[in-house]
Amino acid sequence: MDSTQILLQGLPISNEFRCDLGDERRTNRVKAVAESLAERPAESLPEVFDNPSDLEAVYRLLRNRSVGFKELTEGHLHATVERVDKVGRVCVLHDTTEFNWSHRDSLRWGLGKFSSRRQGFLAHVSLVVSADGLRCPLGCSCVRPYVRPTDLASEDEREWWSERHPYWDSEFDRWIEGVKTAQETMGDVAQLIHIMDREGDAYELMHLLCSQKWSFVIRFGRLRCVYDPLRGEYSKLHRVLENSPFVAERTVVISERINAGRDPYQRKAFPSRKGREVRVSIRACKLEICRPKKRSDLATLSKRIPVNVVEVVELDPPNGEEPVHWLLVTTEPINTVEEMLQVVDLYRSRWVIEEFFKAIKTGCGYRKRQLESAQTLLTALAITLPIAWRLLALRHLERCAADEPVGSVVSDIQLEILRRCAKACSISETPTLGETLYAVARLGGHLRSNGPPGWQVLGRGWMKLTLLEAGYRIAMKIQKEYTGLPNL
Repeated sequence: MDSTQILLQGLPISNEFRCDLGDERRTNRVKAVAESLAERPAESLPEVFDNPSDLEAVYRLLRNRSVGFKELTEGHLHATVERVDKVGRVCVLHDTTEFNWSHRDSLRWGLGKFSSRRQGFLAHVSLVVSADGLRCPLGCSCVRPYVRPTDLASEDEREWWSERHPYWDSEFDRWIEGVKTAQETMGDVAQLIHIMDREGDAYELMHLLCSQKWSFVIRFGRLRCVYDPLRGEYSKLHRVLENSPFVAERTVVISERINAGRDPYQRKAFPSRKGREVRVSIRACKLEICRPKKRSDLATLSKRIPVNVVEVVELDPPNGEEPVHWLLVTTEPINTVEEMLQVVDLYRSRWVIEEFFKAIKTGCGYRKRQLESAQTLLTALAITLPIAWRLLALRHLERCAADEPVGSVVSDIQLEILRRCAKACSISETPTLGETLYAVARLGGHLRSNGPPGWQVLGRGWMKLTLLEAGYRIAMKIQKEYTGLPNL
């Protein structure tokens, strides 16, 4: 089935919380909280739940130790597998992000202390998107929050994390866990292509992927010693590539990278940049990666791994900008120019996970949550994940399913509100999804000159639409009480 058609079947947030929390009332409470937050994702909890009793019920839910992160995310992970089963070939994007909050005098219980002013936790996420070129977001296959034991202040905090999210022998094991979890849950229903940035560049990981015949595209983070099978000699990676001619050029768009919200290591390793169109040249070759000589812990692994490498080099970078240079190692074929370009496009799909992280932190206001412990913050994160995915899904539908009928994405009342309130937008009698979601974006302040609307402006528009709908329903209730007329 076409990946976009799956999203057109509806995006009810309650479908992402089909989980067993030991009490049906508790499960229904989680669904109700998620539905309310999905309508106004960027607002604070007191703004969304303005009734004091409702707000207190939400806080009790977040503090409830019977509501665990793993149990809460089971429904979304299961729904992701169902969507993947209908697609057949997908990319699994693996990456780690940091959730941090500033502090001065008091620390939040259970969070790691990153610096004298920052504390928080990390999360390793595997996000699934379609591999058909549309990069349709299908959901998460694995989400693993963690802290480093040395960053915690007390033994009680270390025990709390160990019971719920056991520590790895090595922090790098998070990449292996993400790959294995994806293969165990989805490997029987779809072909998976694992996509990773430079942090995934490790011999043991690539050895696992190749030995299991699992597909991947990973960006090299270092210049390795390799074996050139054509010349029958060992060499450096860049010297082997020099023997291969550039065979293609194309224009790609690179995303903006800003320092806000990034830790000092990331700022140094990956400097800020402006988003721009880039003209690149591409070449590829076949070679074998050599096992690191100084890693005695890898002695049981094969000495060499046969792989394909695609090099992407920017032509004429702007003054003052670091040129784009990607070295992509992959199991995907590179026999033709089209296959090389396909490898580049597969790697570019990795940027969707960066947008997903931004949707969590900014679009859903997660970094503004004034919660005081790891328990409450992790519970809030588990509820936020499907809402952030839904924001990306709405943007995808606006761009890739514009001519489809609006279906169940918006209600009849919401359509009427859009017709009256979305200025400079005309919605036909049989509205398409494109014109309807564009009207939602207009409510969020979108300007036509800014190009297609993104998930942030769609999120703002959706929030305003739900507020207008709530006002409409209140007005109809008042009308019925005072006039005895039925609701319209």
